[in-house]
Amino acid sequence: MKAKTMIVMNQDIRTTNSEGEDYICITDIAKMKNPLEPKDVVKNWMRTRNTLEYLGLWEKLKNLRIAPQAFFTIQGT
Repeated sequence: MKAKTMIVMNQDIRTTNSEGEDYICITDIAKMKNPLEPKDVVKNWMRTRNTLEYLGLWEKLKNLRIAPQAFFTIQGT
């Protein structure tokens, strides 16, 4: 993995590239809202319906081994 840093709104945001895929550190982004407890921002974000729907779509596209109904059973829809 190759790590880099970009500056967004005066905040360092770490990025990595693994096997041609780019990833961004959501904890670094959360530090903009709550520098002392970014984990609380991430926990709240992970509970939203839009986030759950996005993760379900990502799983369908990237994880070919997941059963289509498995994510929706976990999500409760």
